[in-house]
Amino acid sequence: MALSDIWQSTPPELVGQILSHHVDAHLDMDPAYVWVRLRQLSSLQKHRIERRFATFWLPKLSITLYVDAHQQFEYSLHETAPDGQATFKPPPDTDVSDLETAWAAYSPPNNSNITVRLGEGYLNGGCNGGYLVNDTNLPLLVHQHETSSGVGESIRFCWKAAMNELLREEVYMRKVLILQFADACNTWLASAAPPPDGGPNTRMPPLKEQVRLWKHCVQMPRRVATRRHRVERMNARRPVPVKLEFRACSMGLHEQEPDAAELAKLKNTTCCSICSRSQAPDIFEVVQCEESAVPQLDVFRRWLAQPRDEDWDDKGPPRGINLAGMGDSESDECADGVDDDGAALVSWVTIAHLYAEEFGWNCCTATGNNGIEWQVKRAGDARRRLYVCPRNLLVGESKVRWDIMG
Repeated sequence: MALSDIWQSTPPELVGQILSHHVDAHLDMDPAYVWVRLRQLSSLQKHRIERRFATFWLPKLSITLYVDAHQQFEYSLHETAPDGQATFKPPPDTDVSDLETAWAAYSPPNNSNITVRLGEGYLNGGCNGGYLVNDTNLPLLVHQHETSSGVGESIRFCWKAAMNELLREEVYMRKVLILQFADACNTWLASAAPPPDGGPNTRMPPLKEQVRLWKHCVQMPRRVATRRHRVERMNARRPVPVKLEFRACSMGLHEQEPDAAELAKLKNTTCCSICSRSQAPDIFEVVQCEESAVPQLDVFRRWLAQPRDEDWDDKGPPRGINLAGMGDSESDECADGVDDDGAALVSWVTIAHLYAEEFGWNCCTATGNNGIEWQVKRAGDARRRLYVCPRNLLVGESKVRWDIMG
């Protein structure tokens, strides 16, 4: 990366110290920014970052291979090699008899039956839905330790290239998110009642409304835009272009009309449309269940950055807070004291309410019941669980994953 004149006039040792300090501030917090942006700073920083990724972030990478809607294999890091290859294996007691069928169905970019996750249970304080999830490619993928079925139990791929695939798309999705979320908020503000002083409506929508806008106007559209971007990048390098396709099982999630014949292939006629489904989920279905809107909001980042008691997750709701009324007043944040500068701290009750609000919208999507009364009821059910123990929903050890029952 070329340095500006001011950097070129600075002693190299000082430049190196400044760059190292900046990299260290983000190295264990934002893998996408560090890998895609900061790795380009210098050859020294590139080597530092890659060494840290090999020991810190690569063990936090997991791969799920879906056989169908009911069976899956979980791969985790087994070992790395000096040539940049990483070996991932399922748990020792895994029945691998269906591996050949599962990997035979793997055909990116349009038919990927794998899900790649990074930082599950760690990123964004370990909160549910705060990790990176995508269906990006595993470059130079090979199977090892072949069995009688012809497919190896473990897989081997170039981990740096896999990080490139995952993290470059994450940076692209962040760009799309900023634009789409701003458009959605501006549209909402334009239709909202003007402020009492009659001036322009420049404030942000209420937090509950921000969750709804993210779920309805950003989550799936940004994935659609990313899929288009991925196919365009692939076609730029191929003599025969790949056609952009979306699977029938999830087209309804991003407001496309699925083909009836394709939908019929997903199930048999011996049971209901849910438990008789045979096809594995695609990334749109996975993120609908796993990816949370809450860690994307500014209020969450403020809450995450402020100090908390060690036993915050075992406490009941603070006294004096109207648990049922968040969003009914001008400010829909619950205060929990002030920091050293006198600024109001964000209470965990605010975050719990937002997770509950999102849970209500997820229930609407899963059941096809978009009535506001149903959403409010399910959000209320989630709030009551959170007041007993916030860890039920906030912390990632519970590993909320895609499930056929929604």
